Amino acid sequence: MGWCPSCKNEFVEGITICPKCDVQLVNSLDEANEKGKVLEKMEEEKKIRKPGESTWDFEAGNKKDSSGYSMSVLPMVGNNEGMADGDISEAEKAAQARRAMAVRKAGAPQVYQDKGEQAKEVKGSAYALLLVGILGLVVTVLIYKGVIHLNQSKIYNDMFCAAMALMFVALIIGSFLSMKSFKKLAQSASEEDQLSAQIEKWYKEKLSKELVDNAVSRFVDADDAEEEKYFPRIACIKAILVESFVNLDSLYADHMVEEIYNYLYED
Repeated sequence: MGWCPSCKNEFVEGITICPKCDVQLVNSLDEANEKGKVLEKMEEEKKIRKPGESTWDFEAGNKKDSSGYSMSVLPMVGNNEGMADGDISEAEKAAQARRAMAVRKAGAPQVYQDKGEQAKEVKGSAYALLLVGILGLVVTVLIYKGVIHLNQSKIYNDMFCAAMALMFVALIIGSFLSMKSFKKLAQSASEEDQLSAQIEKWYKEKLSKELVDNAVSRFVDADDAEEEKYFPRIACIKAILVESFVNLDSLYADHMVEEIYNYLYED
């Protein structure tokens, strides 16, 4: 039997992680209540913390809540809250390694796209729609005036020109709407660039390969392959990032985590 510290539900033997809350089960209801209080305090702290303010103790390499409770960041995000080093079995390590390989092979369902690139694409589309709309109207006027002959009756000619004029006017209107979207995206891109610069300065000053590897040491062995170390490292980096910069877009956060990982381990 196991109990979930978050929802306090009981599960049959063989289930180790709550499918609803995605946290590690504990052996008794009393233990679940104790850990539940810790999780509640952590959630309350997240709500009141300001952007850029972190509870990560970089010197000690531990995350602390307001009550002084200290835990490794990686167990926090890896569903092993508060577990001691000896509590993690070899089977659990092997399962984590398999999940790491599965995640890498599956890939992300969505791909992050820089807002600056999005703005450029929208701007290009807006100009293309405007150009097509104007040229189309010019051709339509020439057909209506008889400069360009289509060899059809005047009624059909007028109906054709009216339909074409409506279509090209719609394209021109669409170009103005796209330009409006471009301005919003350009503003968002500027803000994202500032945030990226802030995060870059932060991780170059605060993070190191040694700090991350120390945090994940209970999950990997020194002689493990780099593929097996990848996912624990990524989970640790993401945990520290989202603690330090709250309310990050999920895709953007994943993009920055990959950038940080490459800086620490591949550059």
